[in-house]
Amino acid sequence: MLRKIVLIDDDALIHSLVRAHLAGEPVEVLSARDGTSGLELAERELPDLVLLDVDMPAPDGFEVCRRLREDPITMNLPVIFLTAAGSTAQKVSGLELGAADYITKPFAPDELVARVRAALRTKARFDFLAARRVEKFMSVPIERGGTVSSR
Repeated sequence: MLRKIVLIDDDALIHSLVRAHLAGEPVEVLSARDGTSGLELAERELPDLVLLDVDMPAPDGFEVCRRLREDPITMNLPVIFLTAAGSTAQKVSGLELGAADYITKPFAPDELVARVRAALRTKARFDFLAARRVEKFMSVPIERGGTVSSR
């Protein structure tokens, strides 16, 4: 199954590198070069993962992550920061905003692939569990008047 990744970064070279490193993976990488178009793309496509730079023209990556978390449509999308902003304070800020992971540039290709795979596995498990909950909820007998049967 092809998984969608939205990459939000203002550096065209990073887009090329990420695409090259993920070429052997069952993923489609969708690109945005700024925070505003990245937010729009994430809302429209509802990807399985967002790879996000911090240092971009307004809004920066931290603000993009904050907005993703505030929107009920995108609040559960996994985010991995992929950025040169590598101080401990920046990493902590990103993780406290709700990012699943934080990779600093320059990055090792194998590490990028492994972390993307891990995030996609986790997302797939959450999606499976959510589908099971809906299935279970929908199979509960409903009595007339809309009340749940105690059977």
